[in-house]
Amino acid sequence: MYSSNFSKKINILDVYIDNLSQKELTELISEKLKFNNKTKIFTPNTEIVLKSSKNQNERKFINSADILIPDGKGLILASKILQTPLKERIAGIDLAENIMEIAKNKKYSIYILGGKDNVANQAKTNLRLKYKGIKICGTHSGYFTHKEETDIVKEIEKSKAEILFVCMGYPRQEKFIYENIDKLTRVKLAIGLGGSVDVWAGKLKRAPYLFRKFSLEWFWRMLLEPRRIKFLLDIPTFFMKIIMQKHKINKNLKITDGKND
Repeated sequence: MYSSNFSKKINILDVYIDNLSQKELTELISEKLKFNNKTKIFTPNTEIVLKSSKNQNERKFINSADILIPDGKGLILASKILQTPLKERIAGIDLAENIMEIAKNKKYSIYILGGKDNVANQAKTNLRLKYKGIKICGTHSGYFTHKEETDIVKEIEKSKAEILFVCMGYPRQEKFIYENIDKLTRVKLAIGLGGSVDVWAGKLKRAPYLFRKFSLEWFWRMLLEPRRIKFLLDIPTFFMKIIMQKHKINKNLKITDGKND
């Protein structure tokens, strides 16, 4: 059994990423579900970490998670520059599919929140075909007003969902989980999964295997969604901030060493 006591947090621009392998993480989630530990999981990539480094409120939502996984090759590279290497990149959608295997085998119920009208419902249909016997107890689109949010929370609670997939994109999904997790008394696990619901519904193609193998899913997504190209301009800013963080760490180490002499 994997113990969360061995999880080490890696600081990347004041976002604290858990240093776990996918196998360790899957075992940890299985353990937490078994013992009814209410758990929030967020899946930041390089773009999200950079954005949250500029916004204290968004950083608060991100760091409120019980588990943060590195869903981006840039975070792996950054951790190596900082000399605190993360074990591996963990794609949110891959983790979600591991969770669905657990849910299918242990009979946990899942609620899917996100996507445009009928997308989550189509995802439910497809996932039931893929994971025979899986219990998906409800769905709702990710487009609703703040006023409607209260009713949606009540609907999730009424569904008796134990696992909640929130697929509304950053930072809406993190904010939703942060503000509502304690109101959902039956939910044991809530995870932010961005566009995963569109993939499950067949509305968006996932990157081919070779793109995933070489951590080029970001490039595939830009081919499908050209608006994402603008993030390329932010990559130098991200790594400049990482170098500055590394410089600050080295400076503090020198000061500490000086005091110890």
